[in-house]
Amino acid sequence: MTEHEDISQNVSRSTLYSEDLAPVPASGRTWNTWNYASLWISMSLCIPTYMLASSLIEGGMNWWQAILTIFAGNTVVLIPMILNGHAGAKYGIPFPVFARASFGTKGANIPAMLRAIVACGWFGIQTWIGGFALYQMLQLWIPGLATLPAVFPASFGLATGPAICFLLFWLLNMYIVYLGIDSIRKLLVFKAIFLPVAVLALLFWAINAVEGGLGPILTQPSRFSSDAAFWAFFVPGLTGMVGFWATLSLNIPDFTRYAVNQKAQIKGQALGLPPSMTLFSFIGVVVTSATTIVYGTTIWDPVVLAGKFENKILVSIAMIAVAISTLATNIAANIISPANDFANLAPQKINFRTGGYITGIIGILIFPWKLVADPTGYIFTWLVGYSSLLGPVGGIMIADYYLVRKQQLQLAELYHPKGQYSFTNGFNRYAMLALLLGIVPNIPGFLTTIKVIPPDAIPSWITQLYSYAWFVGFFVSGISYYLIMRSYNIITATGTINRELIMSLLIKNGRVITATDDYQADILIQGEQIIAIGKELSANDAEIIDATGLLVMPGGIDPHVHLDMPFMGTFSSDTHETGTRAALHGGTTTVIDFVLQKQGHSLQEALDEWNSRARGTAVGDYSFHMAVTDFNPATKAEIKTMVEQEGITSFKTFMAYKGALMIDDRQMTGLMQEVRQQGGMVTVHATNGDVIDYLVAKHLSEGKTSPLYHYLSQPEVTEAEASARFADLADYTGCPGYIVHMTCEGALNAVRNATRRNQKVFVETCIQYLLLDASKYDQGFESAKWVMSPPLRETKDQETLWAGINQGLVNIVATDHCPFMWEQKLMGKDNFAKIPNGHPAIENRMELLFSEGVNKNRISLNKYVEVACTNPAKIFGMFPKKGTIAIGSDADIILFDPKEQHTISAATHHMHVDYSAYEGWPLTGKVKTVLLRGKVAIDKGECLVPKGYGQFIKRNKVSGKI
Repeated sequence: MTEHEDISQNVSRSTLYSEDLAPVPASGRTWNTWNYASLWISMSLCIPTYMLASSLIEGGMNWWQAILTIFAGNTVVLIPMILNGHAGAKYGIPFPVFARASFGTKGANIPAMLRAIVACGWFGIQTWIGGFALYQMLQLWIPGLATLPAVFPASFGLATGPAICFLLFWLLNMYIVYLGIDSIRKLLVFKAIFLPVAVLALLFWAINAVEGGLGPILTQPSRFSSDAAFWAFFVPGLTGMVGFWATLSLNIPDFTRYAVNQKAQIKGQALGLPPSMTLFSFIGVVVTSATTIVYGTTIWDPVVLAGKFENKILVSIAMIAVAISTLATNIAANIISPANDFANLAPQKINFRTGGYITGIIGILIFPWKLVADPTGYIFTWLVGYSSLLGPVGGIMIADYYLVRKQQLQLAELYHPKGQYSFTNGFNRYAMLALLLGIVPNIPGFLTTIKVIPPDAIPSWITQLYSYAWFVGFFVSGISYYLIMRSYNIITATGTINRELIMSLLIKNGRVITATDDYQADILIQGEQIIAIGKELSANDAEIIDATGLLVMPGGIDPHVHLDMPFMGTFSSDTHETGTRAALHGGTTTVIDFVLQKQGHSLQEALDEWNSRARGTAVGDYSFHMAVTDFNPATKAEIKTMVEQEGITSFKTFMAYKGALMIDDRQMTGLMQEVRQQGGMVTVHATNGDVIDYLVAKHLSEGKTSPLYHYLSQPEVTEAEASARFADLADYTGCPGYIVHMTCEGALNAVRNATRRNQKVFVETCIQYLLLDASKYDQGFESAKWVMSPPLRETKDQETLWAGINQGLVNIVATDHCPFMWEQKLMGKDNFAKIPNGHPAIENRMELLFSEGVNKNRISLNKYVEVACTNPAKIFGMFPKKGTIAIGSDADIILFDPKEQHTISAATHHMHVDYSAYEGWPLTGKVKTVLLRGKVAIDKGECLVPKGYGQFIKRNKVSGKI
């Protein structure tokens, strides 16, 4: 599993994530040098490239001046192209995600929208070209099209016939968007074959149309009256050449993210961009120069030129070719990039199709026919104008990546709304300042160019800066950004160090409790992690949380929950949304749910099913155990995949529920051997299923159907025997073993015996087995609320388990949270064997354990954190990322008032169940505030994180030690 695949899985439900914006995994990074060279050849072979060259001829240059200008401009722009492409190739990320590092998670929308608007302009230009090609063809066959009465105001500069064709071609583009990106592939193939043939035909025409061939064409003189006049045109012309690819110099990560390596993107672009642009432009230069000789006027638009040919069939074929080629280029070059940009505004809501529609609408509103009406406006207004906006963006991003961050990005943080790239409320205000500084010098020149202010109103040296717009913006913004960011400092426990400019959160004056420590300290959080712990900490722009009088502890981890689980003909009533939200209210920030393999089906099928339920719905963090119910050669082969690729390192087995979940000892032994080899752990529901089935059948045959007989069908011996047998099998195979929901003295003694042979078997009990006893089964059918497997035991067993916690034999206190509505419990009204097994506790565990354990001196504060937070993280491969308060750990933190009194009630809990197993239970100690990965998730009884904020936590291989 690569870093990129790992990140995608962990952040796939972030509000900043979508499939289009996800980092490309290793399997998808296949583009080589030739792919990038051919990309640029294809991108360069378009009508605007031809027009770029011909516009220089129209402006007064001769052929070699135009070619030199184009080659120089494309060589210059190759530098930022390669520099910006590095991050895409290294991290597999598109431009909008890359921009988050410098502009912020929200601020990235500013450069993304600047680029998107430019792409929309290019979309409009290409659409106008394609539409006008249709007009040139149709007017030959329908002459009346050219004389239709005017519909638009004269200020629009838009005749009715061309407007109709423009609209028709626009609708065709939108239809392709509707069909999806795959529909364009055949058109791209057509373009790659036909367009080079078409332009070579134009070159052939030019050579043959002019007497003497290339000689007279290439001897056409420059029309500049002086060197000063040449330089006055050359400089903005060069800037225009750079501006021509200014969008691509930014969004090149959209393409380099697919690179096999850095060498491929660097060589491919160097080989593809300047040569192909120069060669194709040369054809434009030759043909345009030929028009001056043949027609006595310069025709710089090839579509207009083709319309002058007399043969209707030839013109029609040429115009259809132009239209199809333009359509292909438009979708490939001018829809994909703005679609990514618009998607960055709302990744969960805007996809390719929606982004394409937005692009299309803006492409009309930008009046593209005016942009290409004359070469002066094309170069000085359009190309130079938008280069003055995009140059500063490029300068900032390159300065940030190379000078500030030294080419190092935290990939996962780029997708986290409150991560280290969120800066201040999602914006890096220093990047905004640098952007403004780079744009401002070009504003006077732009205003004089579009004649908003007279040229003599501003000193000429200021207005002339506009001729260098891209260069001015690039260097002013880049240098100013670097100088500002270099001076940013943050104070930590170890002194003043240079840090990312990101939003901070500081917990002050708390009493920090971990599994080993108890001390007063402040905790500084940046993004999702704890970065400093100490006294009297401070940080620029940090949000302060006052924890005076509160305990500051790591977020709880409940490694045994059943959310939205199919069981006994129904489903547990808490979904991954409601269950993890309730867990957060109770101070549990991470849960581990169980994926149930169906017999006869694969582990991957089961995982896919559970992923579909949890992804995008979980509010808190979660992981999975894989419950193996059918161990066979195919299942065996999947164990390695689960451990190494999916990060699922624990495999649950059942020694009960024959015919549904149970596996026999033969399968158990084979599973243990394979799991041990792959670095995993086997957990077990340890009760003797055969004995239980016998007793259930016996009681029912005797007419004993009440919930009491659920308890009597699972005596202590069924658990003690199975626990001992499991420990023996784990010892024989050498596989780390973990017994879930242990309830009784007999079972704990089996583990105690294992320790005498130096074997470690991990033990989990649940909060109900510490606090509730079998007297709950004397309440008639009301007792169904406490029907669970194993059932509640005797008070002697409670004392044994509390002692086992302090002795280190019982390692974890979980819940086995598996709630069912009362209506679901009624399914077993006449047959206890049909009562869905399980009870709700995910929200109550932390407060119950504190009130009944710490306050009643059964366990210490450190032991409380150990069994509720730290040991689950250690045993299941999440430590120290989870389960503790330490520098570098996730900022999963609870602020706990040890003195507040309250009462448990179904009327106030957040679990999706209509009763409470602890109704009216008085508590001392309450969760006040909960942080999940640095974000305040619960405060004052309100959940502040949305559905889908929870991440899947991939876990490391287990060691079998804590």
